[in-house]
Amino acid sequence: MFGCNQDIVIWRRERDSNTKKESFTRVDVPVKCMRTIRRESHINGTGENLSDKTVVIIPYFEGVSETFIKLGDRIEFGIQNSESGINNAEKITVSAVEYNFTGRGRHVRVEGR
Repeated sequence: MFGCNQDIVIWRRERDSNTKKESFTRVDVPVKCMRTIRRESHINGTGENLSDKTVVIIPYFEGVSETFIKLGDRIEFGIQNSESGINNAEKITVSAVEYNFTGRGRHVRVEGR
């Protein structure tokens, strides 16, 4: 896929129903991805609010299904060697996921902040 040059790691959020604690499981993505940043503007009665939204395009690869990534998961940019990388790398929290598995440009589109 054109413009895909970013390595990412997905941290799946899991919550233990008994203890109510969150834990994260590392999932390495074996393909290069594309990342763009969009600036959004919202105008209300007190003024204008600006925010940046990161969009990540993950090309289709063997093993991707519609449960591959979900809301609340985190995406970390760059390859980290340690399991504790989630605390010290550039990352986003997933706020929207769109799967496109038909046609020639099969991919997963993820938005987050």
